[in-house]
Amino acid sequence: MDLELERFSRLLRDCGDSRDLGRGRKLHREILSGGEHLRHCKLLKDQLIHMYGKCGSAVDAWDVFCGINGSDLLSWNLMLSAYAQNGQLGKAREVFERIPRRDVFTWTAMITACHCGNSLEQSKNYFDSMPERNVVTWTAMATAFAGAGYLEEARIIFDKMPEWNLVTWNTMVEAYCSSNELDEAKVIYDSMPQKTMGAMTSFIRVYAENGDVEAAKILFDSMPYHDEISCVSVMAGFVYDCSLDRALFVFNNIQYQSILSWTSMIWGYIQMGHLEEAKVVFDSMPLYNVVALNAMLQIHVINRSVKETKHVFERMCQKNLVSWTLMLLAYAQDGYFLDAQRLFEKMPERNVVICSALMEMYTQMGSLDQALDIFHSMPIHNVVSCTIALQIRSLLGSSIEDLRVMLERFPQKDIVSLNVMLAEYARRGNMDESINFFYFVMPFHNTSSYILLLESYLYNGHVFSTKEIYANMPKESTIASKAIITAYAHSGHLLHAKTTFDRSLCRDLDMWTALICAYGRCAQCREALEIFHELVSSGINPDAITFLSLLFVCSHSGSLKIAQECFSSMVIDYEISPIPDHLSCIVDILDRNFLDSWLYSSFQFTDF
Repeated sequence: MDLELERFSRLLRDCGDSRDLGRGRKLHREILSGGEHLRHCKLLKDQLIHMYGKCGSAVDAWDVFCGINGSDLLSWNLMLSAYAQNGQLGKAREVFERIPRRDVFTWTAMITACHCGNSLEQSKNYFDSMPERNVVTWTAMATAFAGAGYLEEARIIFDKMPEWNLVTWNTMVEAYCSSNELDEAKVIYDSMPQKTMGAMTSFIRVYAENGDVEAAKILFDSMPYHDEISCVSVMAGFVYDCSLDRALFVFNNIQYQSILSWTSMIWGYIQMGHLEEAKVVFDSMPLYNVVALNAMLQIHVINRSVKETKHVFERMCQKNLVSWTLMLLAYAQDGYFLDAQRLFEKMPERNVVICSALMEMYTQMGSLDQALDIFHSMPIHNVVSCTIALQIRSLLGSSIEDLRVMLERFPQKDIVSLNVMLAEYARRGNMDESINFFYFVMPFHNTSSYILLLESYLYNGHVFSTKEIYANMPKESTIASKAIITAYAHSGHLLHAKTTFDRSLCRDLDMWTALICAYGRCAQCREALEIFHELVSSGINPDAITFLSLLFVCSHSGSLKIAQECFSSMVIDYEISPIPDHLSCIVDILDRNFLDSWLYSSFQFTDF
């Protein structure tokens, strides 16, 4: 291989590894403008297909493939793999059917394509139909099961394998770590003939995600050397722990900082809400890729700046589906629905994520039929699109039985889709069904699940039955506490409401306001005012809703003087402008005291 050919070969591999499509296209143009030996080199064409597939552009990969005279099995397999990696199951199947002679790699690529296309059953069908298998094939099937959440089936495949390689071991460790089953992950890890960086990095990541940052740091420090992936994982842990200084320290000590570490630092700042610092890191980058530019798009989306988002988007030389999705989101969240629809129609490629985002937009607009049309036009569905469709069916008044059947047909279920169904049972007053679904159908729960079950009990008047559920919640929730306090107040059990509040470790403004409302409902104005003074003394500033609750208390008790003091404090001390509901409470108080309009003017509403 001559030096020029070797250089292009190495650079194309680097582009694929870094997912740098813009740089890859530039190299492609250089190859086309080079000599005949470059333009017609089969090796470079195969590497271009491989690079474009890894960079997310199956369209470019297909263009290169079509330019090969007499494609061999390697080229066919690379093209199939490009479609597989990008979740284009239909295109992958077309290529698979056209391949004149198939080998183990061909079949394995189809298993991966079905996995990426959320079609586990088809992955299994291809696996069962294979004339022969190797360790890569077995690993691909285990990965498909694990990726769909079927860890037991993945373990069965693992145990049946005639041999394992390091990728297989890493796959199983990562599968258990991703499902937070650390005990099983450790069993696999301890059985590994050789501890790999990939397996150790999986543990670092899961420790970080669970908030056990010190365990992640200890494992990180014990590694024989630190590659960029392990550094980025422990950086994510420090970001999760709000320790940006420690994350920055690791970042600054990475020997070779690629775009991956730069963009990870940017996303860390974004997650912590430090958008200006994220921009500074972005401006310091030696070169950009689409991931870094997407981070800038994300910053402008968070700031709800459609103009700036559009400015960055239109100047991007390379856009991927994330770029298009962020631009679509920027339009949708600010109500530019027509622009969002036009953008959707211009998209060169659409996947299930894009279609789900458009479904969400149409739902926000109230165009439920159009959202369902998008759903029915999608070649494949994921759990997000199915969950949105379930919510739409609920809004359209589908029966609870129809919704249940629809949920059962989901390709897979997550906690969000299960909570949507639980919410429907609760909203429709089906307490027995809510209980049955929570305890016997849902395989796992989160804080929202417990809150929905609480609300089902509360709506049906079973106030004291909620105590056990509230006590068993894995994590204290101010939303749940607020719901319990409000329910006790509705039932006249102020002592229980106050006890719940006093035992809570995380009292935010909403909880304080709920307790003030609780006393207001029982016409205990003096106690409500004491709670308000405790709130102020705690260092939390009241907002317009807090003052509305106080005025509501005064309205119920007819306390004109206290109402006047509260109103003046709101306007003068806290500079909160009155809203119509504040004024309605004042009018009600004046009416209860049979006062003339001259006294009404003493509240000095004229400026409002």
